[in-house]
Amino acid sequence: MAASAPLIDNEKIWSKDVESEPCCSGFLPRATSGMERDALWDNMKGICQLFVVCMHAGGMVSTLSFGHEQELPFKFFVAFQTWIGFFTMPVFSFISGLFTSSSPSRRQMVGTLRLAVTFLISHLLAMVFTLRGEHQQELLEWHAQHPGWNRTVAGDAGVIHPPGWLPVAFFQFGNLDWYIWCIVLWRLVLPVAALLRYPLVVSFMLAGMTLFTDANTTVYTCTPFLFMPYFLAGFQWKEHKQDLKVLVKSRTLQMTFVVFSIFVMGACVLNDRAVAVSNAPLMCMYAQGALDDVAADADDTAQDVLGYIDHVMDPRNRRATANPPLEPDVHPFCESTLGVLSVSLFYVVSFFSLFGLMSFVPHRELWMVTKAGANTLYIYLTQIFFAVFPLALVSHIFIDWHVTGVPAAASVLIFCLSSACCWACLAQKWVKAACFVCVEPPVEYFLRGTQPG
Repeated sequence: MAASAPLIDNEKIWSKDVESEPCCSGFLPRATSGMERDALWDNMKGICQLFVVCMHAGGMVSTLSFGHEQELPFKFFVAFQTWIGFFTMPVFSFISGLFTSSSPSRRQMVGTLRLAVTFLISHLLAMVFTLRGEHQQELLEWHAQHPGWNRTVAGDAGVIHPPGWLPVAFFQFGNLDWYIWCIVLWRLVLPVAALLRYPLVVSFMLAGMTLFTDANTTVYTCTPFLFMPYFLAGFQWKEHKQDLKVLVKSRTLQMTFVVFSIFVMGACVLNDRAVAVSNAPLMCMYAQGALDDVAADADDTAQDVLGYIDHVMDPRNRRATANPPLEPDVHPFCESTLGVLSVSLFYVVSFFSLFGLMSFVPHRELWMVTKAGANTLYIYLTQIFFAVFPLALVSHIFIDWHVTGVPAAASVLIFCLSSACCWACLAQKWVKAACFVCVEPPVEYFLRGTQPG
């Protein structure tokens, strides 16, 4: 995908002549009717996509800094991870709503279908790499809960038995593609939601109700409700483009955002409790910490690869890669009054942070940032294979060679350079050429009345 066009006039930035199209970028329209594409939105997506890579690959720092967790650079790293969590995915959701139409054209519907097929392919690929490990962990936990199963009588064996491969835990398996799933659902629901008098209020009510249902147990049933307010807010802001234009130029907003950022990061550096308090509502937003499994899966897979290498080299030194059985996680916080209040406060803070970040992002093209924003879907879908897992593998190899980790300052520096390089590399055209069907499937070949191309 080509990078964005040059900057256009400020009045054209907010024009209604830009047609919303769910193209391969997933979150931003192409320019139509002679209009050019505003670099502001690509810049915001490019910056936030870099932050997404940093969040998902952050385990590298924890591994490399083993034994140095109390050093100041490591605490700054944790504070930074906490700060970007306030606005990163809300920004994507807001921009998606801003450029989505409640009366989609055929071209737009084909784009939504393409995203749905992209989600399915991405999810199945991720399951292929991790399903076996997930099943083995499930077996370990089951046998820990039924230690005498092998000694049961034959009659009980038909009633009490270890979990099998079926039914496949398709939606129980957490992956980074949850946002693509949300976009597809939101675009399908938007024509109906647009008929409501107060769609944003209804979305907040549904989000609150979700915290008290079983939908808050998987990322694919939780996030569509809890992140929908950002999407609908973006959709409704289209009717107030002039107000948005004035808001993002506010010096007061900029200064307040700077003070807020300094306060959050300073509190997280000085007090570990501040990190826990800040991350508590995020745990509820992401299905009670379900997405923690993504980083854990990458970490476990890296250890499994090293274990296999050890086994091939010397079977006597085979690495024990199986994790000990764990008790099922229980998170009563999200269903408590305090949990609901913390999520409500998170919405306020995240919306403020979203507009605060927007006030600092320029409308002109930025080297590499604008291009990364235009190709953000490529980065988002391939980061687990070309960034998160490789960095986890390299960090574990390094720790195997050294008894202790490196100083926190060095590990943070290595992490920043590695994440930025992966982000810039995945923003290039080779991703589409190498992973064409996976990132932009040609669904037109299977539709009636559509010319492939």
